[in-house]
Amino acid sequence: MTTKALIEELHRLIDSKKDDEAILNEVYEILKEDNAEGKTDWWDNLTEEQQQELDRAEEEIKDPNNLIGHKEAMEQARKWLKK
Repeated sequence: MTTKALIEELHRLIDSKKDDEAILNEVYEILKEDNAEGKTDWWDNLTEEQQQELDRAEEEIKDPNNLIGHKEAMEQARKWLKK
């Protein structure tokens, strides 16, 4: 999901909870606390190219054809570690 799409989805989710003050207060407190501590999101420290690559990777993992079983993954990892 791109940053823009994520923001739009967050807006949609918040709008859908406009009658649930408790949830809105929780979201507000989370964001307020994060901003107050001067934290930056690791995503913001990535280049545009890195963000796009992660977005592509996220889309790829949604395709069941791209998934492999645990056994095969472990075999591949063993090969990589032997190099």
